[in-house]
Amino acid sequence: MPKDELALSVQKLNKDFPHFSLKDVSFSVPLGSVVGLVGENGSGKTTCVRCILGQDVPTSGTIEILDQLATQPSSHGAIAAAFESCPFQKFLRLNKSPISCVKFIPLGTLRFF
Repeated sequence: MPKDELALSVQKLNKDFPHFSLKDVSFSVPLGSVVGLVGENGSGKTTCVRCILGQDVPTSGTIEILDQLATQPSSHGAIAAAFESCPFQKFLRLNKSPISCVKFIPLGTLRFF
């Protein structure tokens, strides 16, 4: 598939922790797709998404979002993520806080579920 038709490209993504390593993860997502990552507990789903969102720095590999390297902060405005549980404290009111669990984005861009 041509690069200009991809919302996301992950190539040979590696992330090392003291007791866990994400190794050689590669996949691509076409524009307009809705994607879910499914796997066993501890298989690296959250680590992979955190690297894509720029919340973790990969040990090696490349991540491109809409044909821009994910290391460029401008690339992250085009994606959103929704996790199984909200990481924010229960006392936070999302309608009065600058933080939100889900960012609504224009149709035709990438969404993670």
